[in-house]
Amino acid sequence: MSAQSVRKPFVLVGLLVTLTLLLAAGSLSSAAQQSQPAVAPPEPPHSLDRALIDRLQQITEGQTRISYHAQTGKVRFIGASAAHPILRLDIISADTQPEEAARSFLSIYGELFGLTDQADELTVMRSRVLDRDRSFVRFQQVYQGIPVLGGELIVQIDENKNVVSAIGEVLPDPRVNVFPAISAATARQRALEIVAQTYELSVEALTTTEP
Repeated sequence: MSAQSVRKPFVLVGLLVTLTLLLAAGSLSSAAQQSQPAVAPPEPPHSLDRALIDRLQQITEGQTRISYHAQTGKVRFIGASAAHPILRLDIISADTQPEEAARSFLSIYGELFGLTDQADELTVMRSRVLDRDRSFVRFQQVYQGIPVLGGELIVQIDENKNVVSAIGEVLPDPRVNVFPAISAATARQRALEIVAQTYELSVEALTTTEP
């Protein structure tokens, strides 16, 4: 058996342990809403969101494009043109770090996506600077410290720290129990047994990482 074929079960064990714990904790997932009847995008948006959307259109001279999530009814995309970006707040400057600029934007407009408190609900996965000093900040949604599967937002910022676009989806107001119904040891053992059976290996031949 090659080193690559042996490594694959090891990786699968770690993934299965993680997935088992998350499923036992209630399967935090932005896709959970898909099991519910589809909600048509609000037309026009709810009055609480209307003021924010009007503000976006005003500062971009009507160039803001918005798309909604079919299940949650929340915004999933906000885009402006390079010539008419969403201007940065007065409290930040062109020297501000991309993450701070993105968070400043989401502190005001995050509720359109379904966020209540971006500082508490988002952690940075990656921040990259591309050509022409364009930056992309990728956020992961978390709930009580637990990552929400599929809950991500990407904010694109220009060289002057104006927002050009924001895209992604979050699970609005999760309210689920984040405490696992089974122990880490049980999850580890189940993952070992599944991988051993799938690849016709003995459990003793496999090891796991910490869940």
